[in-house]
Amino acid sequence: MGEKLTVRIDADLIQKMRAKAIADGLPNARTMPDEELLSALIRDYLGPEPGIIDITPTAGTVWVSAEFGLNLRRQPVTGKVIRVLADGEELALLGQRGDWLQVRASDGAEGWVSAEHVIKEELPPKGNARGIHGSAGVVAPPRHLWDAWINELKAMGMAWYKQLDAGDPNDLGPNSTFAWTRRLKQNGIEPIIRYYQGNMFPGRLNAQAFEKMVRYAAAGIVWCEIGNEPNLDRAEWHSAHHGKVSWQDPFYPSTIVGNWIKDAEQAVAAGARPGFYAIAPTDWGTGRPHPTLSSVLFYRRMFEQVAADPSLRGRFHRLFEPGKAWLAVHVSTYEWPPDFNPFPPNEPPYDMCLRGYEIPLNYLRELLGMTNVIVMSTEGGVFCKDSASMTGHKRLNSHQEHAQRTVEMFDWLQHHSPLRAMCPWLISNVFQTIGHGDPAWAHDGWYDGTGSDFGPKPVVQAMKNTKPAI
Repeated sequence: MGEKLTVRIDADLIQKMRAKAIADGLPNARTMPDEELLSALIRDYLGPEPGIIDITPTAGTVWVSAEFGLNLRRQPVTGKVIRVLADGEELALLGQRGDWLQVRASDGAEGWVSAEHVIKEELPPKGNARGIHGSAGVVAPPRHLWDAWINELKAMGMAWYKQLDAGDPNDLGPNSTFAWTRRLKQNGIEPIIRYYQGNMFPGRLNAQAFEKMVRYAAAGIVWCEIGNEPNLDRAEWHSAHHGKVSWQDPFYPSTIVGNWIKDAEQAVAAGARPGFYAIAPTDWGTGRPHPTLSSVLFYRRMFEQVAADPSLRGRFHRLFEPGKAWLAVHVSTYEWPPDFNPFPPNEPPYDMCLRGYEIPLNYLRELLGMTNVIVMSTEGGVFCKDSASMTGHKRLNSHQEHAQRTVEMFDWLQHHSPLRAMCPWLISNVFQTIGHGDPAWAHDGWYDGTGSDFGPKPVVQAMKNTKPAI
């Protein structure tokens, strides 16, 4: 070992070897001297000498992040190209040698890729998931009550607060939602902004909302929702589509996911972290799946379309790179315990339960190979005893039962669920105290009543009596 070997090779053979090396993608194959070319080809064939270069064993998942594809090589640097990996393709991580990673593709092909062009998905440790949905309207609470509300939120251990915003970039004054959410942020409560645009679909979020998003992002308020429950036709679509929205019509899943990708790319460029649209739960009881509005089948159809289109798949994967997009859901316990299984044996999925978030996560894994996605519930939770959202379901017996089940839900989520945040519906629906009142949600608030009768339901004290289990 170490002795220099002199080899004489015919010039025509060298030319053929060089042509083959160029075709195989060997770097600098056109210009490197004959001796260096021969040495590189021998190393590619034999591999590194055992004991000379160590491979550090490692494990995990990485994703290709190269718009025009990435070479999978037999050996690092100059190895023969086995095939070109697609942007967004998932790879199993096997080992590392310097700046090169040993990987296995989904078809079983093993080789080496440059670490510069992959992303390793590592989710940060889960923190306090306690949150609450603010007003059902696009307003802040009355300014003189801000300190009182923040003190209440802190006493309940809240770490997240969902706030609607009309998207007016000029609405930045002292009484605005912008000022209110900045105050929340300053007090250690993380806002999630939903940019509200009534009957938005089949359109996209307007330019004003993105301008407002830049302002929020500059203030460090980056978590946001850029649309809402697009499987509900009358609530979220223009009137021309009422009664027509269906997972069975390819136009609707395609329009929804296509619009989200475009708007999410614009949101990321604005410095925000957009959530994939929360799809309204619809499938429960003997009538599942819903023949037109099924959230389960909307998720499946949308993610199937992304999986089938290499361009969409690459853009979708890039949006879910660390520090960017996340999955929004609206999951609730309804009449079930927190651990109710959304996948009953030999039956269709059941999304009207707390673990309903597992349905889109399963499709993301099955269809797109995505295994580490941040997921947060921005509505739902345990609905109050008389909530309109419990119509048709078995209602709770009392406000005390609501309090007990809410504490149990948060405890279960903290120990058994990937949810980073749960923001139950609804903090209050009383105009004088939260800035908005809607008859549809007259019985949904944790703080309820008017005048001298205004006050907290038992759930508030129950939350204050317990600490977040982190």
